[in-house]
Amino acid sequence: MFLSTLAFFLANSCVKQVGHLPAMELVFFRCIVATAICTVGLVRAKESILGSNHLMLLLRGVFGTTALFTFFVTLQHIPLATAQTLQYMAPVFTAIIAIFVLKESLLPAQFLFYAMAFAGVLLIGKLFGLAGLVIAVPILASIMVLIRHILLGEVYGDPLEQSSHAGTRPPAAEPTVTARSESA
Repeated sequence: MFLSTLAFFLANSCVKQVGHLPAMELVFFRCIVATAICTVGLVRAKESILGSNHLMLLLRGVFGTTALFTFFVTLQHIPLATAQTLQYMAPVFTAIIAIFVLKESLLPAQFLFYAMAFAGVLLIGKLFGLAGLVIAVPILASIMVLIRHILLGEVYGDPLEQSSHAGTRPPAAEPTVTARSESA
């Protein structure tokens, strides 16, 4: 995992360094290398280079090229760390889009973590300056309170349950001091 992260970092750093070249030209050369590697893998596995589902391969190529192009343009115009942070948000956006396109259902906890990830990007990436900070901090604070509330419910029972203590916890038993007997 570390080696793949390092390799992508180095590749993205190279793209950042050659920012004077058009992004589509960079995409072309990167895709030539990827095509060569995939062709070697397919030949070794004795699989068809043309594939069987041509429509899906075409769509994969169009969407993959578009994604790579937009990422390279992003790398050329904003700092590398911010661009990487935005790229790592792709799974969150994919899950959100899947709700509408594929009618996927998500657990409420997943929405909580997606909001936390988005707020973290706003906070760390400083994408919107002070406005991002004003949006991100309350979201993160609310999520932390919600998580604390859930965890306290797991430890101390349902925190929403009405009790005679009006929201207070029962006092913990105080330790007792016992006298030790000294023997000669």
